[in-house]
Amino acid sequence: MDLELLSDTDLALMTELGVYGEKKNYGKIVMGVIRSTFLIDNTGNIVQEWRNIRAKGHAQRILDWCTTNL
Repeated sequence: MDLELLSDTDLALMTELGVYGEKKNYGKIVMGVIRSTFLIDNTGNIVQEWRNIRAKGHAQRILDWCTTNL
């Protein structure tokens, strides 16, 4: 399975998807990236999304989901 990763350095896509904004960091409200993963097909449609995720074990959960659902 080939996966391509995207980077959104100008925040345009993150803002549109609602994953850049206010969040709590050590009890303070700050602006930043709300850690999320989107699976996008070859035509640009979002197939699945995972929002506000925790990094530990996340990559394996994505691979497991893809193995079961694609």
